[in-house]
Amino acid sequence: MIIMFRKPAGTAAESLGFFLNSGSSVIATWQSGTDPVNVQVKVGDEYVNVLDDSGAAITLTPNAPQYTLRGAATYRLTAGTDSAITATATQAI
Repeated sequence: MIIMFRKPAGTAAESLGFFLNSGSSVIATWQSGTDPVNVQVKVGDEYVNVLDDSGAAITLTPNAPQYTLRGAATYRLTAGTDSAITATATQAI
């Protein structure tokens, strides 16, 4: 398990980039609040939101706290300031 970030309420979070294999899972756990966690992928020198099949950004929420990555790439997670959140990744082999 990789700890992407562990953040208290009152601070924003932006994880480092981690190379994750296809089939890896990212999981968020909320200690307080309901801020969404954005899943982003590195494209060139920038990070962009991972999109679902309909073109909507993938976000982790307390009701949908896990996402399985569809491709191997460098990913990061970001979150706003209102919640205390721990975000992890489980590397697929």
